[in-house]
Amino acid sequence: MVSVSGIRRPIFVFLALMFLSQNLVAQNVYQVQHQPPTVIERSEPVSLTFDIPAININSVQDAFVFYKYDGEASYRQERASYDLGTFTTELTIENQSAGSLEYFFMVEMTDGDLITYPAQQQRSNPVRVDIVESSDARAANQESAPVEYTILSPESGTTVSQSDVLVAITLFYEEGDIDTTNSSFILTLDDQDITNEAAASNYFFSYSPEQIDPGPHQVNLRLAVPGDTLLVANWGFNVLDPNRQVVSRRGSLSD
Repeated sequence: MVSVSGIRRPIFVFLALMFLSQNLVAQNVYQVQHQPPTVIERSEPVSLTFDIPAININSVQDAFVFYKYDGEASYRQERASYDLGTFTTELTIENQSAGSLEYFFMVEMTDGDLITYPAQQQRSNPVRVDIVESSDARAANQESAPVEYTILSPESGTTVSQSDVLVAITLFYEEGDIDTTNSSFILTLDDQDITNEAAASNYFFSYSPEQIDPGPHQVNLRLAVPGDTLLVANWGFNVLDPNRQVVSRRGSLSD
């Protein structure tokens, strides 16, 4: 005869496993895919997009982008629209003195849960993007050098891994257009002069940094002539942060 206790133990284990399985299903993980812009041009509209392919729109209560400028204590908020798995907010930076934009994304679910990007410490560690003058404003304020160019890498606005950063540009100009004896090219990365560290010739520059921080970066090539410095090329790119993954878990908003 089988004892009663011998029957109850397997049933208890089975029920415990069922509960554990349901609990794991409840701890759903959403993949929030977002590519921060390299830079944001002042007075020009910029679209911030956040992809959540697995989300059920019927379970979404609302979605917002919270943002502020450098030096500000509190966040503004802008509602995000939804279409086919993508949330989008368009911002235009009208603040004429701000140097950077800080923001984070939040989806409020109907069951009270939150989906955020970044996943943790959104308010104290938001996404940060530098604000630059618009291309029209830069063109109006700077005289260009008589040099054509092709940006080889990284292409403007692209995102690369830390190990793949190679700044390279090739130049095209007539020898008579530039007084090579009394002028020189200046290559900078984030306002740091890297000319002497770059592999260079009269028509080509390349630079591979030994170490570079994740986030946005800006490259400038100028031509220094007697009494003036002329713009040749400027472009931005983004370095992928290996520690900031695009995984956001359901949970509470954290500071």
